[in-house]
Amino acid sequence: MKLSISIESANKRRSYSDRRGATIVFTAIFLVVMFAMAAFAIEVGTMMVARAKMQGAADAAALAGASVLSQGVDEARALAKEYAGYHDFFGTSVELADSDIEIGFYDEPTNVFEANPDGNAVQVVARIDNVGLVFGSLIGQSTFERRASAVAIAPARDIVFVVDLSGSMNDDSEPAWATKTVNAMFDGTEFEDVGNDLVQHLYDDLGYGDYPGELKYIGHTLGVAEGVDAYNQMTKDHGPLSLSSIPATYRISASDSEATRKRKCYSWIIDNEIATVMPSVKPDANSGTNYAYWSQYLNYIIRSQYVHTTPWESSGGGGSGSGGGGETGPEPPATGFHLPKQHAIENSGFQFARYRRPTAIAVEDTPVDRGWIPPSIGSYRIYRFNNPNTYAFPSGDDSTRWRLRNKVGYQSYVQFMLDFGREDKPANTQFVPISLNSPDCPLHLESTDGGDFWFPPRTQPMHSCRRALISAINVVKTRNAAFGSGQERDKVSIITFDKLSSGAITVQPLTEDYDAAMLVCTNLQASIDEGRTTATELGLSSAYEYIKPAREGGSGRNNVNKVVVMLTDGLPNDFASEADAISDYMTENPHDDFYGGGYDWLDAPLMQTKIMSRKGWQVYPVGIGFGTDYDFMDRMSRMGATAVGGESLRGSGNPALYEQRLRELFRDIIQDPQVNLAR
Repeated sequence: MKLSISIESANKRRSYSDRRGATIVFTAIFLVVMFAMAAFAIEVGTMMVARAKMQGAADAAALAGASVLSQGVDEARALAKEYAGYHDFFGTSVELADSDIEIGFYDEPTNVFEANPDGNAVQVVARIDNVGLVFGSLIGQSTFERRASAVAIAPARDIVFVVDLSGSMNDDSEPAWATKTVNAMFDGTEFEDVGNDLVQHLYDDLGYGDYPGELKYIGHTLGVAEGVDAYNQMTKDHGPLSLSSIPATYRISASDSEATRKRKCYSWIIDNEIATVMPSVKPDANSGTNYAYWSQYLNYIIRSQYVHTTPWESSGGGGSGSGGGGETGPEPPATGFHLPKQHAIENSGFQFARYRRPTAIAVEDTPVDRGWIPPSIGSYRIYRFNNPNTYAFPSGDDSTRWRLRNKVGYQSYVQFMLDFGREDKPANTQFVPISLNSPDCPLHLESTDGGDFWFPPRTQPMHSCRRALISAINVVKTRNAAFGSGQERDKVSIITFDKLSSGAITVQPLTEDYDAAMLVCTNLQASIDEGRTTATELGLSSAYEYIKPAREGGSGRNNVNKVVVMLTDGLPNDFASEADAISDYMTENPHDDFYGGGYDWLDAPLMQTKIMSRKGWQVYPVGIGFGTDYDFMDRMSRMGATAVGGESLRGSGNPALYEQRLRELFRDIIQDPQVNLAR
């Protein structure tokens, strides 16, 4: 019995010992396996991190390179390397060799990248080689390498240039006020005569000699003394035009009506004074063939008077001169609207008219009650036409415009032409010679970045706009020159706007014919500088409707980027949308840059900018002109998400540098495309 128990105990001890040994062996094996699995997990994790790091580096490098492709292969590779270097793996920056960066074309439908140094895409391979593994011996691999590739493409773009052709786009060349104002801004600098230079360019193009040229009072050929009543002296009963020596065509008799006296006097001035003081003018200074045209010029410059038996002050009469449209001085601005509150104090003169009492004289001659003379003179006067626009030029020197009254000469005639612009006919007769609509418009040849072109007279800032737009389109042409058949190129279009009644005009439909688009730019001219001529919203909304994708009813392409470049002085004064629609949009889409308070002519273009920006379009407002309102332009740029430091792209405030600065801005816009990762 004792032996049996002893054997049983021994067996139990042996069994326990065997189990313990097996557990130790199993545990050892398990630990080895677990350690191997942990090592494997660590190394695989390291490899995955490396893969992610390389993909991030490849993506960033490809996007960076594609963004500057237009600046050349070297620039694209340099920037790709720089952005790859911002990524690292355990403290070691990613480095790319030139062979890791390929330029070419990417075909999205086939997912094929084809190397070509003139392509529109960048393919980058980021790699890391011979990375040691801590536990490599356990998994049978001592080192590893990882690589990742990415292709970034700058998609084709529909680019529309929206160009302001309102009357203010001639402002900087206006000799009745802008010349002195611009000169004063640069007094004491190398540009102190820049205002004179602008007008001299016009004189050169028109063949008028040196600015300002000769100015003569009306009646100087008859010995009439300079004075406010020159017209009265010329046309009174016993005045110089009543003498028997005066040809019958011009001779005034006591029985003549005021209309007849005006016709005879104006004819004399046209044939004997305008023709001699301005021998190079067009149309010909001939009262027989061009009386209506030149009579409008004389209405524009001649000082009207109220002629009565006794002086105005003694008679107690007068009134506003409704009988003949007398001297009332500047009227409220052509906008017809009040200013935003933040501008009201600075520009309070913008809101109120300044009225001058008409000139009234006592006469001893007959007829003694002539009333307002000259009769039927109309409202197109040199002191109107926004001369100057006191909002854009609150410190504008308007003294010259008053001194030009009653004087014939190239200086007052150039001002007359600039005020009427490209499309208005004085007295409904014929266009002024600066207009391309006139057969008398002189053209001159100039060299530009895009080649040699014939241009009309150089009004500013309009002429700088023309040349800079040609330069911009030439940048587009150069950028797209290497694209082969089947490759989508950038397309350009040009839409112009001025008066609401004129509508926005697509003067250049979307095209890849860049030379044709450049030629269109040479024909851009400003409109009449009278009334509300700046329907900025209409230009923007027309651009939106035109280049939006065809699938949305527009004329633009599907699946391309959209770029809108607005070239303006930022002085909108009319709008197309209903006021309620503008108010509703601002309520539903609040933004700090809306003016609010009923300033619809300002909020309407901001609304259109926001609509395009919300669709991912790039909207660039670019200021041009001495009187540009950059508060408005900055708001538009912030609304369009293209502001830099909260500001819009700044054109030059110096007319001598307008074109140079615009060329720089346009180049930057065109060479900074939106880029996407293709794969």
